[in-house]
Amino acid sequence: DAKSIVTHASRLPGISACAVVFSDGLSLAGNIPAEYEADALCALAPSILKRIGDQMIGANLGPLNGMTLFCAKTPVSFFAHGNICLAALHSAGEIAAEVRARLESAVRELARMYAQPA
Repeated sequence: DAKSIVTHASRLPGISACAVVFSDGLSLAGNIPAEYEADALCALAPSILKRIGDQMIGANLGPLNGMTLFCAKTPVSFFAHGNICLAALHSAGEIAAEVRARLESAVRELARMYAQPA
């Protein structure tokens, strides 16, 4: 479930905290410290990722797998699939490709688990 993913993802190398939200911004689970005041950003991220992802169709770069914002305090990466978005706060610098792959896989699994009925 989302709480387990948050706990597991936060233990990955290079990740200090994360949050899982529905594409409408409703939070499922998270452990991002309140001092970051990231709730609004996490709520906004799914729509930003969708808009960029829609534009990627016309680009010869392949599909959008995630997006990282390099902020003054710490980078934060967002991964979205279906109706789920996962935000991951970096503990320092860039995260490794294998960690990105695990987060991408986790968000795909969460999207499958929380898929909205047709």
